[in-house]
Amino acid sequence: MAQEFMPVKDLNHYSAFIKENNARHADRVTNCFLMPQEIAELTQKGLLSYRVCTAGLLFFLDCGVYDRLYFFVSPQHPIGSIDKDKPVVIEFVQSQLRPADEKAELIKARWREAGFTHNTTTLRMRRREAGMHNNAQALSPVAGISVAQAGEAELDDVAAVWRASFDPLVNLLPSDAEQHAAMQAGELYCAIDDETGQVVGAAQFRFTKSTGYIWHIAVLPAFRNRHIGQALTRHYFYLAQLRQISNHLLWVVESNQGAIRFHQRNGYQFDGTYSQQYLLHHYK
Repeated sequence: MAQEFMPVKDLNHYSAFIKENNARHADRVTNCFLMPQEIAELTQKGLLSYRVCTAGLLFFLDCGVYDRLYFFVSPQHPIGSIDKDKPVVIEFVQSQLRPADEKAELIKARWREAGFTHNTTTLRMRRREAGMHNNAQALSPVAGISVAQAGEAELDDVAAVWRASFDPLVNLLPSDAEQHAAMQAGELYCAIDDETGQVVGAAQFRFTKSTGYIWHIAVLPAFRNRHIGQALTRHYFYLAQLRQISNHLLWVVESNQGAIRFHQRNGYQFDGTYSQQYLLHHYK
């Protein structure tokens, strides 16, 4: 029998499901930290669906080539199988600074029973600044390369940079809708070869009131080792400085030692928080 995945209509619809599920499963565990505004935007775009199972409530975010799964489930019940037509990714965020959580380990075992396997681990890196940099020094231009905010015309080229640099599942690349939203928010930048006009690198940033994030940063293979990644990073610091932000976060794949060293040279250090990504392989 085919499984039904129903659309979440709006934030009120979502909130009603959560309230009902919490009443049924007082011991529920979740990996969902989406803010109300994010949920409202996702439901408006028709990207969020749900399914009720014995263990609780499952939400699926359509990210294009894969679905990201958020759950509110009891570890005391089996989750059962999931019948999707593309890969499904779950993330479990944990901290080395906290004692081992038996409930969290039990829920991961439940997901393994449902067919998920560990795919990769990412580390959170943090940089804190006691003071702010000089604006002119922060930009650190590279000869022949311009860093500019991406517009509609650059979206396809930016997506090509991501595809040439990342595994779409391991690095959880943004969907077209997410990329367009980042562009509209002024959080997407590209490095352009001044001679040819080609987009040779890209970076996606995000700023809250107190913290700046580098979500993705990459350079086409043929243009690496020319300090273009450094130019994009310095541009990020410049934008952060304008917002008086001195707390900076990013995530990096644990096995990507080159990227870790790059970020360490820019003052980032592992802060003890990491994410284990589980992947459903046997989709139909």
